[in-house]
Amino acid sequence: MKYGILCLLACLFVLPSRAAETAPLPVAATSTASHAVIEAGKHLGEKACVHRFEKLRAGAVKTEKGWNVQDFASGFFNPHREAITVTMKMKMVSDDPKFVFSNGQVGTFTKTYQIRPMHSRTDNIYLGSPTVSHFRGQWPVTLKTNFTGSLEFSSSKPFYYYMLRETDIGEKSDATDAY
Repeated sequence: MKYGILCLLACLFVLPSRAAETAPLPVAATSTASHAVIEAGKHLGEKACVHRFEKLRAGAVKTEKGWNVQDFASGFFNPHREAITVTMKMKMVSDDPKFVFSNGQVGTFTKTYQIRPMHSRTDNIYLGSPTVSHFRGQWPVTLKTNFTGSLEFSSSKPFYYYMLRETDIGEKSDATDAY
């Protein structure tokens, strides 16, 4: 009798989690129509060597109402027993092919991350406030500039990547307040 009850309880907890693991996750769409480009047979949240995203926006645009600001961030997890190197490449897709990233790179921003074994890391994209100027050069998009384009993270070993969704659009007369 006890064995039967334990089996029933196990089925109640394991089967729903199994279904959740195999069900494809929806690709998030925002007001800027960002979306993920995923290898065939892969789902969001699975570990892979390459994670690509397109039609992303991070930064500030001057409008008649003041400033229109949006941002996104990234999170990664290294599931291995040794450190891995993850490379980020951001490619500009906009009217300004001479867009300058915070580190002086033009058109494409490249950054590498060393991630310790069984550790995670997060990183932001837009430096939207002068109060965090000590991150200048580390975050790709500087104050009062705007990035629209693609993003790719890659490593020689599979890792987990999570897009921390784009923020809602902020609009204020001051760029920092909009951020």
